[in-house]
Amino acid sequence: MKFFNKIFKQNNKSKDNVITLNVEELDNWLNLRINVYNNLKKYFDSIDENIQNLKKNLAFLENINFESDTDPLIKNRVESNINAYSKQLNLFISKIEQYKSSNGNDAVKYCNFMDVELNKLNKDSWKNFYILQSFFRKEAGLIARDLKELEENLVYLKRGLNNEEYLSIINIFGCVAALKFNVKLKEKLSNERSSLEIKYNDVNNEILTIKKEIEILNHSEDYKHYDDLESIKRDLESDINKINNNVIAMFSVIERGLRKLHHDNKSKLLENYINNPLTLFDDDNLEILSVLNELKDAIKSRKIDFGEKNEKFLENLDLIDKKGLIAMKDDYYAKINKLKEIRKELINNQFLNKFMDYEHKIIYSNYKLENIKKALEKFDTKINNIRVLDIKNELENNIFELIGEKIALEI
Repeated sequence: MKFFNKIFKQNNKSKDNVITLNVEELDNWLNLRINVYNNLKKYFDSIDENIQNLKKNLAFLENINFESDTDPLIKNRVESNINAYSKQLNLFISKIEQYKSSNGNDAVKYCNFMDVELNKLNKDSWKNFYILQSFFRKEAGLIARDLKELEENLVYLKRGLNNEEYLSIINIFGCVAALKFNVKLKEKLSNERSSLEIKYNDVNNEILTIKKEIEILNHSEDYKHYDDLESIKRDLESDINKINNNVIAMFSVIERGLRKLHHDNKSKLLENYINNPLTLFDDDNLEILSVLNELKDAIKSRKIDFGEKNEKFLENLDLIDKKGLIAMKDDYYAKINKLKEIRKELINNQFLNKFMDYEHKIIYSNYKLENIKKALEKFDTKINNIRVLDIKNELENNIFELIGEKIALEI
């Protein structure tokens, strides 16, 4: 179509003069130079005229007079078809006018909408129209003519829309919309990221503050007391471990004799000592002493015989006496009771409670920090994927190619 050429022929392509525009001004600036709707206006006007003719000729059909001698049954049938057809056609006209008032400047959508509605009208009303045409050929024919002309004008409008220059213009306006959308989106995401970064710094500062408080705590009197208690606890645990090892060592050298004695004496106490020498600390009455005396008698009477090692066994048995076992048990329970007291003090110690509280806060803050960091990375990916500069450069080049004016967009 040649009318597009009129838009551009007065422009000589030159990059000497550069017009600086804000992206928000671009729509108005383009509309002053490229008013697509005005160039297609004659087709829209023809379609509007078709619609008005449809209204007028439909009114003629609705108010038609029947012959006085018309059969009442036929009259009722025809009137019923007139009402049905009128309803369908009025609905079609109403939809077209309403759509144009809200979306008329988008010619492509307007054509597509008109296509759908025309097809629907033809599909829904052909039976009614066929009957009406049989009785009122002239009136029905005028409506059919209006609909045919409307379809023809719609075809002309579509051809205009398929023009290469029009498509270029549509592409430019599409690029403008895309640029404005992406600029706002990038600004929105950047603002959200900035807010999130502030939150990240706040949480990071919280962690630094807690670490400083821990450092202060590590030099406090509470910590000194805690450290002393920990040192005492470690010493007690070491002493208790040594006592346990001594008991195990003491009974291990006579274990062979105990096992031989157990072969004849199925004592539960003896079995417990064989399996775990630390049974000593549960042996309140030191019943093990009578068992050891029984073992001594068995070795002396040769009921249990280790040959030349008998004397050594008896020496080891003599080392285990009541006084020594009582002293060992007293020492053990004294240290156990003291360890319980120390552990209780540690549990109630202010340093430990404060330190654990700080540790929990740091763990939770680090968890928050990691989640915020992941969210920031997602924002960075989204922001980097918004190619505002690419769209801007493409738009500037397309405008120059189409209308010959060099612009520099400010974003």
